[in-house]
Amino acid sequence: MENTVFYFFSFFVEAIVLWQYASNLFDVRHRPRTNLAVLCSLYLFLFSVSLFESKWINMVLYLFINFIYLLTQCRLKWNSAFFHSTILAAVMGMCELMVYSIIERFTPHFFTEEGYLHNTIIFAIFSKIMFFTVIYVLIQLLKGRQKCNQRPDKSAFLLVFIPITSVFIMLTFVNISETDTLSLSLYWMVVLSAILLLIANLLVFGINQYNQRKSIE
Repeated sequence: MENTVFYFFSFFVEAIVLWQYASNLFDVRHRPRTNLAVLCSLYLFLFSVSLFESKWINMVLYLFINFIYLLTQCRLKWNSAFFHSTILAAVMGMCELMVYSIIERFTPHFFTEEGYLHNTIIFAIFSKIMFFTVIYVLIQLLKGRQKCNQRPDKSAFLLVFIPITSVFIMLTFVNISETDTLSLSLYWMVVLSAILLLIANLLVFGINQYNQRKSIE
């Protein structure tokens, strides 16, 4: 029951973020009602699979679901849709890793059985607020620019290696934190790594948009 509430809240926020990201930056193919129906169907499937509690499966499916939504509901080439889905997954993962590492440092028993539901909801709220804030800033910075002529960009497919690698590193850090007790210096190294990975992914995203704009000009 606890995990059901946690996953439902998390995917609800992530669905809203994807909706805002796609509707503000890209030309949509269908009416809002159709987009909403597709989004709800995809995320209900993602929510159902998440109950098996596999971090790796959840992350891969999250990336795949976003890719399917962007490809079918927005006027994007498949490589651009894949690039943006990996950016969303990487930013979401880095935000969760930062919040998780900070909480584990200051309250080591935060995720114990006592108060588990309350604490996991707090973790979800903080991590999703950070995720929503970062994506909101990106939307405001790029709003109006991305809706110009969408041209195939093969370089986006090469850049996608960076966010995918970041997601893999993030999941590795989380597994290490859950199985081993880290020293104070290692905890702060994990937090710093998460921040640097987030900055790296945002830089990759910004550089890609800049190159596309220059190519169009």
